[in-house]
Amino acid sequence: MSKTLLFASVTALLAIILGLPSSSLAEPNQELRRIFDDYWSHEMESNPFGATLSGVHDFNDRVPDASRDAIWKKQETLIRFYEELDSFDRDALDKNDALSLDILKFILKHDIE
Repeated sequence: MSKTLLFASVTALLAIILGLPSSSLAEPNQELRRIFDDYWSHEMESNPFGATLSGVHDFNDRVPDASRDAIWKKQETLIRFYEELDSFDRDALDKNDALSLDILKFILKHDIE
């Protein structure tokens, strides 16, 4: 799978995650939403070309940093996001948040490996 197609797929999944309404029976998990927002912001900033493809033009004046240090830093950040998500009790979340958690963990696991 090409990097562009993979990024487009990830972007579409994140749009679904960020757009899912929370159940009216449960208070949305604000900490989980913060992680989703932080992950999205990190992805847009660390991949300005992908941000532009996603319609985010805040980083049009940048190019991705392909240095070894930047790659290691990104890897560490993705691991931190995964560990934060892994600390959630999935059964305590409403169905939408649980699905969003599963999808983002899947994406992160794939990106970390």
